[in-house]
Amino acid sequence: MVNLTNQKNINFLPPVSKSSIPIFLRQFDILYAGGVKSVLHSFGTSFNKITDYMLAEKPIIFAVDEPNCLIEEVGCGIRIPAENETELVKTLKYFAELTNEERTAMGKKGRIYAIKELDYSILAKRFLATVSQS
Repeated sequence: MVNLTNQKNINFLPPVSKSSIPIFLRQFDILYAGGVKSVLHSFGTSFNKITDYMLAEKPIIFAVDEPNCLIEEVGCGIRIPAENETELVKTLKYFAELTNEERTAMGKKGRIYAIKELDYSILAKRFLATVSQS
């Protein structure tokens, strides 16, 4: 098992208030969202922070065992297996080797997607269209 506490430039911080998240996320080069191994994730997940991460225009490491991963579909990050420290370290090294331009391009894909597809007005219209067809 890899001991992440011995890695340089990795910090685990306490929770941040919702209003501070956009400013806070701008301080990082990559963002991480992880889950535990669970058969329930095979049905999909809904991490609220993913939209915040996409809007922050940062590449994402998504450590969740989820099929049809939005992060991979959009191209704004990389999905790795949940609870796999070896893959996490390998992916962190991969991101460290990318140029700032490559990381920025990956992050921009997420922001563009979030603005075009995840805005509440767009989601509400889709919801109402679906409900009215029922």
